[in-house]
Amino acid sequence: MAGTKRPYDESLLRQAFDVARRSREGGDHPFGSILADHDGNVLLEQCNGYSSEGGDRTAHAERLLATRAGKAYDLDFLAGCTMYTSAEPCAMCPARSIGQA
Repeated sequence: MAGTKRPYDESLLRQAFDVARRSREGGDHPFGSILADHDGNVLLEQCNGYSSEGGDRTAHAERLLATRAGKAYDLDFLAGCTMYTSAEPCAMCPARSIGQA
């Protein structure tokens, strides 16, 4: 699937930007993530979580979303999902997310 643009990819990426704007409006850094199933249906949204997580500097939107998704869905289902983020995840986020699986 890599390299194949689906009709809804751009719309979902823009929705991740909207989540990032809400994060900034709430006083956090402007980062947001969306998890969508294989049909492009939004399953979860996540703002940056520094404030909501009690000042946790590792509470990046994509890491929090991966943790929530790992608790809510099984791995076979998640294999068909896509995470859209408002910025490229930092080096910590993929490593920590993999550790959550």
